[in-house]
Amino acid sequence: MNFNKKLAVAVSSAVLLMAGQVALADSATDIVDALVMKGVLTEEEGKLINKGHTSKAKVAPVVKEKDGAFILESANEANSIQLTGRMHLDYRHNNMDLYSSDFNDRDSATGADNIELRRARLGVKGKFAKDFNYEIVGNLPGTATVDVAFVDYAKYSEVKLRLGRFKQPFNLEELTSSNNIDFMERSYVNQLAPAKKNGAMIFGEPKTGFTYALSAYSMNDTEQDSKNDKMSYAGRTTLNFGELLGNKDMVAHFGLAGFDADYNVTPTSSSGTK
Repeated sequence: MNFNKKLAVAVSSAVLLMAGQVALADSATDIVDALVMKGVLTEEEGKLINKGHTSKAKVAPVVKEKDGAFILESANEANSIQLTGRMHLDYRHNNMDLYSSDFNDRDSATGADNIELRRARLGVKGKFAKDFNYEIVGNLPGTATVDVAFVDYAKYSEVKLRLGRFKQPFNLEELTSSNNIDFMERSYVNQLAPAKKNGAMIFGEPKTGFTYALSAYSMNDTEQDSKNDKMSYAGRTTLNFGELLGNKDMVAHFGLAGFDADYNVTPTSSSGTK
């Protein structure tokens, strides 16, 4: 009896004689091992079958779940992709019947009843070639724009490099995701902080509880003047004393940040600057 016929007999025997065990088997390897134990297959034949099964398993992508999201990852864990997104709706209602005057003017239009699609973002993130991370997110309401798009060289946690469009390392309020802030909008003073800009950043965590980030970026993404627009800079460092001391019950954070920006806007009606 040649090997192929013997394998067919083995599988048939497994179905007839080991139905209960096959039903409970966790993988093809478990079934083959059981056949070897029953004497249906020799050890050499079992190793040969398992070798072919293992080689196929090593190249098959794996689906994982993390924080409620699905991640498609290569078998060697060097490449992955994950869909991301969010949708925020803002509903406003004002009872204008309390007033006798007419509110049908431009200044009062912002107080009208309204449902606004405040944020609708869709993107992908993951890693490639093991040491590189990436994220690309588009913002869809109104005219679709690129929200963030960057790539990290992240082989060493102590020193990483980021290139692209990303949040600048400055204030905690801006760095907190819009999914986690208390209100639909951030505070008014937050508009003074650099947000998502095109640039380059060096960052890392040399020690658990200690982080740093230094970036150089373009403050003005649209209208630029080659004479006067200069490179802008931002930096941030934080200390988490609880993590530094290994005390999980302690909440004691300290952070220091700053930025320097110099930009101008060139009016379309004249050659002057403001």
